[in-house]
Amino acid sequence: MGRCKWEVYPNHDDFAVRTLGVPGLGALGVTFGRTIAMDSPSGRPPGQFHWASTLWHEMSHVFTLTMTNSRVPRWFTEGIAVHEETAVSKEWGDRLAPEEDRGHQGQDAAAGGGTGPRLHPSQEPGAGGVSYFQAGRICDYITDKFRMGNDSWRCSTITRGRDTPAVIRKELKMAPEEFDRRFSRSWKRTPKTTVDHFSDWKTRIRKVNEMSKAKDWDGVIKEGLAIRDLYPDYVEAGSVYEFLAAGVRGEGR
Repeated sequence: MGRCKWEVYPNHDDFAVRTLGVPGLGALGVTFGRTIAMDSPSGRPPGQFHWASTLWHEMSHVFTLTMTNSRVPRWFTEGIAVHEETAVSKEWGDRLAPEEDRGHQGQDAAAGGGTGPRLHPSQEPGAGGVSYFQAGRICDYITDKFRMGNDSWRCSTITRGRDTPAVIRKELKMAPEEFDRRFSRSWKRTPKTTVDHFSDWKTRIRKVNEMSKAKDWDGVIKEGLAIRDLYPDYVEAGSVYEFLAAGVRGEGR
């Protein structure tokens, strides 16, 4: 494959300028063929990102772009990279965020229909995260259900002159529409508890927040434990785990 160049920036704005020419980039890493540019561990405040997972994601792009001569659909190379993160460790990769949860509730997943999940900056805020998450789940699904290693799947992409529906027909032996139907069923089943209870969780976590501000620690602990397993993947700011920890400290337990 040849050499890969790896640039690591301790200052995030330096990374952003290197990538786009202006500060303000929200990404953690970017791949240009065989060159990776990304934040160093000190480029973001502690706890904001998993540095090793980000590097693994970008390295996946290097392999995919090289193997396909850069002729690979955007959703597919991102999906493989997301899949590769969690293939290394279930603790790596993105958790189910509220945007992805809403995507499960109101969005049919589609890969075979022609374009796959849309990955475009003109989408509504948060839609990019849904697309990345969905693309990764498509690659998980292909690997799990069709017992197909990523290498053969990667080499069968558009580099051989076939578009995505043609690849679905040849490699998975089914019509793209059938693949869409099967994956959509799987996509909606996977986080069923969270999807079914998302609205309830959202209302009740606000209630926990209000009880925390009022220092009603008994209420925080009682309600926090009641909703903890409705959305166990939410670990960002304002998670139930933070409120429970505050409640335990407040009660002196």
